[in-house]
Amino acid sequence: MCTVSYIPKGDGLNFILTSNRDERVHRNTLAPQVYTIGQVKLAFPKDELAGGSWIAAGNYGRLACLLNGALIPHEKQAFHTHSRGKVLVDLVASKQDPMVFFSHRDLSRTEPFTVVTIDLKNERISGFTEFIWDGSTKQMKELNPDLPHFWSSVTLYSDSERKLREKWFKKFLGGQDLSISPEQVMSFHSGRHTPDERVNLVMRRDQGLKTVSITQVKHVDGKFAMKYLDLVEDETHIQKV
Repeated sequence: MCTVSYIPKGDGLNFILTSNRDERVHRNTLAPQVYTIGQVKLAFPKDELAGGSWIAAGNYGRLACLLNGALIPHEKQAFHTHSRGKVLVDLVASKQDPMVFFSHRDLSRTEPFTVVTIDLKNERISGFTEFIWDGSTKQMKELNPDLPHFWSSVTLYSDSERKLREKWFKKFLGGQDLSISPEQVMSFHSGRHTPDERVNLVMRRDQGLKTVSITQVKHVDGKFAMKYLDLVEDETHIQKV
């Protein structure tokens, strides 16, 4: 939700996508389960308050991940009543091309957000896109699935902090991203990179705001395997779809 990395494995299909969720500890979340929406089976952790999610995988080959915010920080408005997490779940359940889905979606009551979508077809990554809603305009671009990518939410991290965190990511890769294991990536996402707990990948701030979970998804034997680390309850959950 607030820190996301994508690392390709060099064969046009396999990758590791990992997401740190920064949230207030009292906001309840259900561990990943498989839900049936229409004709689609989806695996995702559920935000109990709004009913949506920040990461979801569909059994037909789509994975999508959400970050709060667009290009610059924003403030929540009274008319922001529609959950970004519900938009994400609807996207994965729809099977529509992301460009088609977002072009027809009314986002006027939705806070700014960024969604990264990976589509698999015929044992290849057939689509890798970044969609941004900034509160007034929709922007979408194609990403290169053969290159690693890293995002930090603009709502929590300044431009300099985002650049610092990306520097940690590049140092971690060290030009050896094809040989990096999911366990090493999880260690990076859960590691301590600075004494400043406000900026760390596992962050902690005032009023109970902290990194509450880490979710990692990889493609294994034709299915998405989702590993969910609950950092509040110190539990690990694994779900496949």
